[in-house]
Amino acid sequence: LHAWVEWRARQMMGEKVGDAPVIPDGALIAVEAWKEWAAAVTFTPYVVERTVYCAECGYAGTLDWIGDVEGICTLGDYKTSKAIYPESFLQNIAYRHAAKKLNLPTAQGMVLRLPKTLDDLSAASPFEAMIVPEMPLEDFLAVKRVWEWKRKMEGKRG
Repeated sequence: LHAWVEWRARQMMGEKVGDAPVIPDGALIAVEAWKEWAAAVTFTPYVVERTVYCAECGYAGTLDWIGDVEGICTLGDYKTSKAIYPESFLQNIAYRHAAKKLNLPTAQGMVLRLPKTLDDLSAASPFEAMIVPEMPLEDFLAVKRVWEWKRKMEGKRG
C-alpha cells in the first residue's frame, strides 16, 4: 500500500516515476479505498515520504504526506490498523511541529485508516479519515520522555 500510494502521489505531483509497484492481492482493497478517499477529498499532494526532525526536542521521523484535503493544507498519516488509535495523534502532532521547523507548515493533521482485509471494511465507507484534534506538543514530549525512561530502565539506549 505505502509503495503504491507514494508512487501515485509522486505521479500526481508531476515527478518522473517508473512503472507502478506491483500490488499484492491482499493490498488491493486498501489501494482502492485510498483511490476513493483521494477522489472524495480532491487530494493534492505536495510532499511525500519526507524525513522531518526537531533538533531541540530530540526526535525525527518520516511523514507520509502533506497535501490539500478539501482545500486545506494537511499533514497526513496512513494506517492499516483495526482502528485509529490516540497514539497516532501524538505522532501527527510531533510531525507537524517538526515539519513547521523545516518550513512546511500545515493547517491540520489527519489520520487515514485504510482496510487490510475485507473484515476491516465498515458498512459506511471503505476508509476512515479523522482530523487530529489540537493538542499541545508537550503531550507528545511527555510520552517521549516516558519511552526514554523505560528504555533506560531496560538497559537500552534511547
